[in-house]
Amino acid sequence: MRIPHRVATVICICLLLPSFIHSQEETPPSEMAFAYTQGIEHFDQTDWPEAALSFQQAIAENPQKQSTWYNLAVTYFQMNDFLEAERHLEKLFELNPFFENAQQLYGMTLYRRGDYARAIKAFNYAIYVEPKKELLLARAISYIGLGEPKHSLPDFDEILHNDPGHVKACLGKSAALMELGQYNYAQRFLNRILDNDEENTAALTNRAICHFQLGEDSLAIIDFEKALSIEISTATLLARAKYYLLKNQLLEAMNEIKTATQLTPNAPAIYFLLGQVEMKKKEWKQAIDSFDVALEMDRYCLECYLLKSEAQANLSNYDQAVDEIYKVLEMAPNNSKAKEMLLWIYAKMDKERS
Repeated sequence: MRIPHRVATVICICLLLPSFIHSQEETPPSEMAFAYTQGIEHFDQTDWPEAALSFQQAIAENPQKQSTWYNLAVTYFQMNDFLEAERHLEKLFELNPFFENAQQLYGMTLYRRGDYARAIKAFNYAIYVEPKKELLLARAISYIGLGEPKHSLPDFDEILHNDPGHVKACLGKSAALMELGQYNYAQRFLNRILDNDEENTAALTNRAICHFQLGEDSLAIIDFEKALSIEISTATLLARAKYYLLKNQLLEAMNEIKTATQLTPNAPAIYFLLGQVEMKKKEWKQAIDSFDVALEMDRYCLECYLLKSEAQANLSNYDQAVDEIYKVLEMAPNNSKAKEMLLWIYAKMDKERS
């Protein structure tokens, strides 16, 4: 049986979300300055754990200083501890719900946790205050993550109306159109990028995916090979591995994954895709192990939990399968894939018992 959450298309969204730096508002009183300024110094040196400790001390000394809460949230964001970032931003909102850039960071934090619906609400507020391109882009990407790509199109169009060559908006709109199955239309925006930068590997990779979906395998291979001749990137290797996976060329997919592992051994996306290949081979236990490795690196990989749940269900480990779904729902209560998956598990349980 095909599980509802498994996607039949390959999407490569090579977009960077807006980055945030710590806020430096008014200088704190001299007797309280040391921990605060130490936190900033550690932050600037990318020593996130020490920065977090310093900001925590500064908060203990002066819990009313808003920029310290914000800086600490940014620090946790940099450490990929998004739950802590969210928690500290909510503490900041208790002091000042209008703190500059906090809603932006809150949206980014929720996005990274896979809680796209709440991320969009945060971006709505931030955009109302200041409709910047980066925020429109972030909200549009969140709509794609939520599985509602059509709602992302107005934001992309607003950016492109004023800046037709905006690379990230062109990439994002092409990704949304690919999600909607409009591969020919998506290629127009990819070609717009490539007309100005024929070596843009993200656009070449996405165009290769479009060619594949349109049945143009020879053109897909050309674009993949051109992208990899320019830069041997993990993103393109994994996209081509997914291409091979969907063509049921599992040996070729594994070869791409091995190359990607040599390039960036600590990329969770590698082990996520490895798990997908193992799922295709019905190697359920090996797939669970691969998803566990991915989750050790990125505990917010919701798709890892969902596919791990599917593998557990296929081993008739229904309690474990349900546990994985509830992990997703704890992080993203409105995740429709998790809810669909839970119904599938219960139906499978009933069928096996009858």
